[in-house]
Amino acid sequence: MNLCILGAGAWGTAMAIYLTKRGHVVTLCPRRMDHALELSSERKNLDYLPQVEFPSDLQIGREVGPALMEADYVFFACPSHALRTTSETAAVHLSTSPRLKGALALCKGLEPKTNKYAHEVMSEALGDVKCGYLTGPSHALELAEGKPAAMCLA
Repeated sequence: MNLCILGAGAWGTAMAIYLTKRGHVVTLCPRRMDHALELSSERKNLDYLPQVEFPSDLQIGREVGPALMEADYVFFACPSHALRTTSETAAVHLSTSPRLKGALALCKGLEPKTNKYAHEVMSEALGDVKCGYLTGPSHALELAEGKPAAMCLA
């Protein structure tokens, strides 16, 4: 499966590492170009998970458009206050994606201005795309290291 993860904080990075190690084709797309270049050259996220090396086949997206067009599923690993903007930006590319099956939010909490849940915000921005929410009592470092983690998909 081709997966695109938008957001390269601790949680997005951990999810990218975890899913790549399980055989998926994963593209991790940070928000800033300088961060993408650093992730590509260092092969680790020095800001959030400096102790965990990237799998050799984890891809770093410097441009979000191509990564989104190739994705079967998109993971939104951004703060809840940035989810609407990130979803709206992604929608431009996803509206014509031939492969997309769905989108998952990895962010915590409600949208601050509207008190809407992540899947509601994504549904408004992405239209007919099937949206869900992946969360759980887990820690980014433990997930990246391959330790057991409990998650809930809704």
